[in-house]
Amino acid sequence: MRSVRSLIGVIVITCLSGMTVAISAPVAGSFADNRVFEINPSLVQRASDGQSVTVDTTAQDRTWRYLVRTRAGVLQKGKNYQVTFRYRIATPDGFFHILCRPLGGAGDALRANAGYSTEFKTVQFKFNSGDSELPPSFQIHALEKMRGELTDFKLVETGADRYFPVGGKNTVPWQGKLGKLPTGARDFTVALPKNTSGVTVKAADFGFSPDNPDNVPALNQALAHCKKIGAARLELSPGTYRMRFHDSLMFNEMRDFTFDGGGATLVYYGDGRATGVNLAHCERVVVRKVNFDWDWEHDPLASIVRVVRVKPDFTDFEFVDYKRFPRRDLRVAFVTSYDPKTRSFGVADGIDGRFEFSAGENRPKTEWRSDNVLRVWGQSQLFRVGQFFRMQHRYYDGSCIQMNGNRHLTLEDINIYSCSGNGLIVDGRQQYWQLRGVRVAPPKDALRRVISSTADPYHVIRSCGFCKVENCAFAFAPDDCINAHDGSGIVGKSGPMAVISRNRFSPSMVASFRPGDILELRNLNFSPTGFKAPLKAIREIDGAKGIYELQFDQPIPEPAVPGDDFVLFNRAFNTGNMIIRNCDFYDCYNHAILVQGSDFTIENNRFRKMGTGGIDIITGYFAKLWCEGYGVDNVLVRNNTFDMVNPRNNKNYGRARDIYIGIFQDEERTGYHILSNILFEGNTFINSFGVVAVISSAENVIFRNNTFKNPNPTYPVTERAGFFLTHDSQNVKIVNNRWLASPYVPSPGIYATPDSVTGLAVGGNRVVSAESGTANKEE
Repeated sequence: MRSVRSLIGVIVITCLSGMTVAISAPVAGSFADNRVFEINPSLVQRASDGQSVTVDTTAQDRTWRYLVRTRAGVLQKGKNYQVTFRYRIATPDGFFHILCRPLGGAGDALRANAGYSTEFKTVQFKFNSGDSELPPSFQIHALEKMRGELTDFKLVETGADRYFPVGGKNTVPWQGKLGKLPTGARDFTVALPKNTSGVTVKAADFGFSPDNPDNVPALNQALAHCKKIGAARLELSPGTYRMRFHDSLMFNEMRDFTFDGGGATLVYYGDGRATGVNLAHCERVVVRKVNFDWDWEHDPLASIVRVVRVKPDFTDFEFVDYKRFPRRDLRVAFVTSYDPKTRSFGVADGIDGRFEFSAGENRPKTEWRSDNVLRVWGQSQLFRVGQFFRMQHRYYDGSCIQMNGNRHLTLEDINIYSCSGNGLIVDGRQQYWQLRGVRVAPPKDALRRVISSTADPYHVIRSCGFCKVENCAFAFAPDDCINAHDGSGIVGKSGPMAVISRNRFSPSMVASFRPGDILELRNLNFSPTGFKAPLKAIREIDGAKGIYELQFDQPIPEPAVPGDDFVLFNRAFNTGNMIIRNCDFYDCYNHAILVQGSDFTIENNRFRKMGTGGIDIITGYFAKLWCEGYGVDNVLVRNNTFDMVNPRNNKNYGRARDIYIGIFQDEERTGYHILSNILFEGNTFINSFGVVAVISSAENVIFRNNTFKNPNPTYPVTERAGFFLTHDSQNVKIVNNRWLASPYVPSPGIYATPDSVTGLAVGGNRVVSAESGTANKEE
């Protein structure tokens, strides 16, 4: 039998630089070719046509499984590829999950989705195979119960990237025209309460006491009394107070009011999904000097475990910080790789295991084998004896503080030591609010406290903008520290003047619509359709499935591509004009900040030992998972320090990166520049694992006067501490930056894919002596 490599021919093309390079012709095979693809026989059948495979996962549980994957040797390490294939899906909830992933390892070089389509649809993906020592593999997975078909697979190896080295003889400062310079957010003031000399109420007068087993009712009575009499202030006495995680503390339509916690600590306990504090439709309200925590003595939110035994059907986990784990009916929600030496989640190509991620869904069988060893059935192929993980016992299970529709709200001097679910959530038509000295992080020296919030510390679902985050800290979080966006949706034309939701509209999204809101329809590549009109009405079709019809008084256009759907923006919302200043982000699993709005200033912050990246500037949709953002414009990122912010080696386009600027979509990147006018200046990047930034589908991006230091070894990546530009990036300028000389970055530079980057300006970049900070004499 011929080898896989012998199936690939060679043709010749010419790159942007004029260099002639070899590129591989299509693989002479198909999804049904056993020499190229391994198939999952329990889910996939080869069709009689010799080109196709049929997929049926309807008899399986709702969990990720591979369908097809290329065998070792089909893809080569560090190469650029393009794959094209056609697919169709017969079941509305189904989608194909497209990956390039090392066989037997982690670290995806490609991750995208192909959504529901009853007719055959052609998709194309360009990607780099990555730098893992394990063989790279193009793979297609499924999660939902679905039936579908895959056919007409083609693979080509595309040209080498264009390379612009840093330094050399010409290191004089670049003095070209920068064009439009982003200015970031406009400054603004959040108004404080006007009523500063009114009545002060003591919570203790309503039974709020350290001896009370549940202080929520007493505190709610005190708040209701304050609202009734128009009190200026409610004061708590110092101490520790028990709070049942069931009913919220209700701040509803309060005006000119201060809640002074006096340094009190509110310790929550109990099961279920709840919200600790609910601030709704308040104006000029301050919440200050209060601590929030969880009952770790009886119910830890997460634990460090070590794998002590692995068998085909189960894995035994030892709880290393406990002789006897206190909760015997614990939930195994999620596990992620952990480094016990550094007490961090920065394990390169770390492993994640998703068990009962959502409470009550796919609960694995478990059994205590001793006081601190738990046997868990399922997914044992992920684990090896001796590995360490953080095991979460909750994830999206409520929140600590939820804010909805407030104006001129201030949270200051608040510690969220730990909580179930998100730390802080913003939703609705909230405008003008600030976080000052808010800390979502465990107490210092509390070694068992390996998590703060069990989901995002700070999540803006939608708002009307104008937010300040100053002198805050976010640590030991399992998800993105700050995720600020507005919720978009995928809709299809259902009548002359109506559209119907294609993705599942959540209750909060449905509640966000009001008749008269200006709604905009975009094509799936985010280009405008020209349709902006007031919403006439919303009609429920199937509330359990999140299907709703939106009705207008104006005719709906046809999409640019016949048969496509639309992306829906509600222009009543604009999560923009956000200032993030003087904050600390450290020891977290995921990104520090996701910017998915316009007019942002991010300055003088410290990013240390993040898991998967410093800042992502993004917009996109996975129609069956989430849809976020209305585009990005006018972002200023200056004078920040990024120190080892992607030790998990998280990749886009096959490159680990500190910063990612790009689109996420179901199928392919867009040539429409919905991301524009972004400036990084005066920042310091230390110990990058891969490139400093991956930039794609963006316009007018400027990196100037930044410094790159790499004194420590990481992965031996050729492109380390460089830049990678791809897919319709336009007018990018990387100028007047300096690299401190390092033996671990022998060839710093800028890389760009052929025929997809225009208007690139590179100049004035130099390598300087690490000791003196002056230009290297050898250059």
